[in-house]
Amino acid sequence: MTTFQGRTKSAHLRLLPLKAALLAVVIGIYGLLGGGGNIPALAEDANALRAAATGAMKRLMIKSTRKDVSDLVFYDGEGKPHTLKEWKGRVLLVNFWASWCFPCRKEMPMIAALQEAFPREDFLVIAASEDRKGYTWAKEALEDLKASNLLLLMDEGASSLLKLGERGLPVTILVDRQGREAARLIGPAEWNSEEAKAVIKVLIAEK
Repeated sequence: MTTFQGRTKSAHLRLLPLKAALLAVVIGIYGLLGGGGNIPALAEDANALRAAATGAMKRLMIKSTRKDVSDLVFYDGEGKPHTLKEWKGRVLLVNFWASWCFPCRKEMPMIAALQEAFPREDFLVIAASEDRKGYTWAKEALEDLKASNLLLLMDEGASSLLKLGERGLPVTILVDRQGREAARLIGPAEWNSEEAKAVIKVLIAEK
């Protein structure tokens, strides 16, 4: 009995390096193919964002692991569905808002100013409305807020907001060129600040 246990233990110890090697291979394959692209590059991108997210952007939550959000669904004025996948290749700022939300109304002109600071082929703001009164109502609200330059879409039933695990407003997510959430900010912010522009510049410059 003792001899058998000793041999089993010895064999187990010999197998440990092999198991470790196999695990390393699996992890390597996952990093390359599975989930999130080049891990060192993502870490470098996250560090660059953290360095830019100062001052007015100090509450920006940088994602160390970026989750694909390109399947989030929104609706235009004709009720046609759109996903963020349509704008892959651009940096997106998706702002969840409503006309009855005072902090949303306060920050909306600043978000509109941020859109004007960058070419739309590189950076696009989506104003994702939670207004139950519909598209026309939300569009008129944006016009009153001097933010009609933003792409207005409806988040029907708050489905996309809830999918992100959020319930309050405003909530803003920054999406990289590959359709992944790079950062999130809960509550209002000074989106026309130099710090906000610096964050967007970092995202635009990412490969």
